[in-house]
Amino acid sequence: MPRFDPRGDLRRFLAEDVGRGDATGALLPPVRLSARAVAREACVVAGARRAAELFRMRGCRARVLRADGARARAGAAVLGVSGPAARVLECERTALNLLSRMSGIATATRALAGRLPRGVGLYATRKTAPGLRLFDKEAVEAGGGRRHRMGLDSSIMIKDNHIAAGTLGGRMARARATGRRFEVEVET
Repeated sequence: MPRFDPRGDLRRFLAEDVGRGDATGALLPPVRLSARAVAREACVVAGARRAAELFRMRGCRARVLRADGARARAGAAVLGVSGPAARVLECERTALNLLSRMSGIATATRALAGRLPRGVGLYATRKTAPGLRLFDKEAVEAGGGRRHRMGLDSSIMIKDNHIAAGTLGGRMARARATGRRFEVEVET
């Protein structure tokens, strides 16, 4: 299983956006700024601690006001941040993009999970944007879902593409012979 490094990913996200430095932020006077991330609509919060971590990496103070998995009404403050204006503005877009994406996933997950019969779970697949798998899976959990496979090496899962390359019985026999847990994807 690949080793995930959330702090390394967050550093990489900032490096991608900031590049050699914020050309506009460099024009700002050395003043301190305080700001809040506010929910535009009712949602399930996810990614608040990751967004706070992004700000902290740039020397800002950040406080999570609504924990991951909590519901927030439209207009509710989710995150508070303060620090040098140039630093706050340097990472606000990266932090807000991650917070928005993760909260959107958590909100959709909560809505779907709430429609399932008792005893039925909602699991996240590997169908994620490259580089965001860990964050997407965290968001699913914040919304009441569960993680499924993190990668192809996590478990055996026989899908229609595998069956097309031979018989289902043959694939299942080979999977059983490994001694590992396995799953078969079904249509109905």
